Amino acid sequence: MLGWAIGVVAKADARLCRYCVIGALLPDLDSISYPFGAAAYEKYHHALGHNVFTGLLFCAAATVHCRSWKALGLSLLCFGSHLLADAWLSAWVQYLFWPFSHKGYVFANALELAHPVNLHLVCFGMAMVLALALLYKRTPIALFSPALDRLVVSAFSRAAAACHVCGRKTNLACAGCAKPICSRHGVVTRGWTVRCPDCLPGKNSGA
Repeated sequence: MLGWAIGVVAKADARLCRYCVIGALLPDLDSISYPFGAAAYEKYHHALGHNVFTGLLFCAAATVHCRSWKALGLSLLCFGSHLLADAWLSAWVQYLFWPFSHKGYVFANALELAHPVNLHLVCFGMAMVLALALLYKRTPIALFSPALDRLVVSAFSRAAAACHVCGRKTNLACAGCAKPICSRHGVVTRGWTVRCPDCLPGKNSGA
């Protein structure tokens, strides 16, 4: 939720938003050690993924792929936010310079993971995602399907246009002719795009 919020507030495009979310989640990649037993989990969790070298590699990849300095700043912020939150809100020791150093780092006044404040933060995060959807007209659905995200957002957005078929207020537009179309006359086609009756696939092909 934090990675998504950072990307949205920074007005990152869809690609960079994905990197923001990945960066906020990436440190927990070391949780793959869990199936190998308690000893492996204790040794590698908060070491393999929670270190500056993993962070630098990720930030370099995001910067090269997105070709912008903005990607460098946001990927660094999102990856770092995970480390900071863990150090303060989970009391887990983090090995920031692993594998070259096994010195652990944690805040002296860190809260336990089961502390009530963490539950409150989860609830706040959910409310934050909803608030961002209202303010920025974007939801996490956009990470997987921008077209579906537009449909979801349109459900609670103010209708500012008039359907070219019936004149009904709408905020949808046909993916074929770009004319406004309401939910009554528009048809959702493959890829979650909306088309008016005249632009449906096969309409003008004699099918």
